[in-house]
Amino acid sequence: MAQAQDRVPGVELAAAGPRFLAVEASRSSDLAPRWKDASNAAVFRKPISLDLKDVPLGEALSTIAQQAGLRLTYSAAVVPLNARVTFSASNLTVGAVLSAVLYDTGVDVLLTSNGQAALVRRGALDGFQGGTVTGRVTDSLSGQGIGVATVSVVGTGLSARSGDDGRYRINDVPVGEHTIRVVRIGYSSVTKPVIVLPDQEITVDFALTPHATQLEEVVAIGYGTAQRRELTGAVSSVTAEQVGSAPVTSLDEALLGRAAGVEVVTSSGQPGAGVMVRIRGGNSISAGNDPLYVVDGVPVTTNLQDATTGSLLGEGMRGLNPISGLNPSDIESIEVLKDAAAGAIYGARAANGVVLITTKHGRAGQNAVSFGSYYGIQDVRRTLPVLNGTQFAQMVNTAYANAGQPAFYTPAEVAAFGQGTDWQSAIFRNAPMRNYDLAISGGDTSTTYYVSGSLLQNDGVVIGSDMNRGSFRLNLDRNVSRKFRIGTRLGLSRSHAHVLPNGGAASVILDALTAPPTLPVKVTGGEYFN
Repeated sequence: MAQAQDRVPGVELAAAGPRFLAVEASRSSDLAPRWKDASNAAVFRKPISLDLKDVPLGEALSTIAQQAGLRLTYSAAVVPLNARVTFSASNLTVGAVLSAVLYDTGVDVLLTSNGQAALVRRGALDGFQGGTVTGRVTDSLSGQGIGVATVSVVGTGLSARSGDDGRYRINDVPVGEHTIRVVRIGYSSVTKPVIVLPDQEITVDFALTPHATQLEEVVAIGYGTAQRRELTGAVSSVTAEQVGSAPVTSLDEALLGRAAGVEVVTSSGQPGAGVMVRIRGGNSISAGNDPLYVVDGVPVTTNLQDATTGSLLGEGMRGLNPISGLNPSDIESIEVLKDAAAGAIYGARAANGVVLITTKHGRAGQNAVSFGSYYGIQDVRRTLPVLNGTQFAQMVNTAYANAGQPAFYTPAEVAAFGQGTDWQSAIFRNAPMRNYDLAISGGDTSTTYYVSGSLLQNDGVVIGSDMNRGSFRLNLDRNVSRKFRIGTRLGLSRSHAHVLPNGGAASVILDALTAPPTLPVKVTGGEYFN
């Protein structure tokens, strides 16, 4: 009986025994693969115990693979699976066991990058022969073959087209792991992983699911809808899927980075703060440059100057974004009209561009209830470095000394200040953000409806700033006759925010940066220092 050992000299690399090889990484896909010794791989050094008595080689290989936790691939054309094997081992490495049972079978062991192993004919790796991938492409519903489907080996220039019966064949595929992809107009594309072995044929069948391809995208313009290929004006589109791909709290955030030629700049970091949107840059140095927003055909005033809360020390406090009450989850699509031709119907109001917003509506025979929520934490990633209490006191004393005056702070006071007050830490906080959406939609051929409600609770990173928004929407459509339809779009929203001064000398953050660290946040008695 064989005993435990770390390595069996002369067994793993014996002339009649298998070689343990793996593909060596190459930077050039044009070079033939290079092989390296894989006999010391962890999967081949795992100890196992087994007792085989006159069993077929195929059964022996299955037992070894099961105990080793190894997926072993082989073909009856390469390995004599019916050969009888008698072998007993206790705590012997997987590599040593394979070397023993595969001795004089004329095969090598090829290790793939994902830890799988394959048995290949001895010498097949030396000539760098490729393998063959073949199979059939069928319709998943009817089972019939699909012709003119393109089957390709991802990352290579190898591909083939299926015949009328759906069969395909790709020759000379490089040895190793590949992804096979099949594409056919009218069907969803499918990919499958495969391990290609030298001079062997691998069968990969595909069942494609029919998929309606939208070849004519319809976009909304100022006076109706049109197919994109017929447009002469400049229009960018943002779909509901793009809006819902990441949590956003306002329409402006939904436009950020999703529409070409549209610049979105936030005026401050306060929740619900006004956002500057510029379509193809500014057009005026004195008049407003904000675009015209049209929600379901109704223009919305967005003059941010009208949204300010007044002035303090000569600096205004930006208020809420006028369109922040619109729930992004209710948006079906956003069309940005960027030139005069696309927004001509709106006249001079469209001089800075038009943002057309279409909200969701119900669909006949598709009743649905959806609920969504998310929770997040906002924080200040990095604060500005400032002097601590002791450093500030030393700087003040130095300034007094340079002016020929006695020190303002005594040495004992300087030492007692220590770190002092970090005013940035005093005003910043970890701010939670919570959002909840509920929508019900559906209808029949005569009446459709869409009802939604949302609640947004957004605390600001500066203590004392926050915004809460609640909204409700009802979109109702009624087909009175084939040529007459009536509908209503009702949107209610209430936003309440605590807005802090954030401009010039009135800025809370500027006050935190300039406040002496020698002053306390609170005085004796718990009252705030004033």
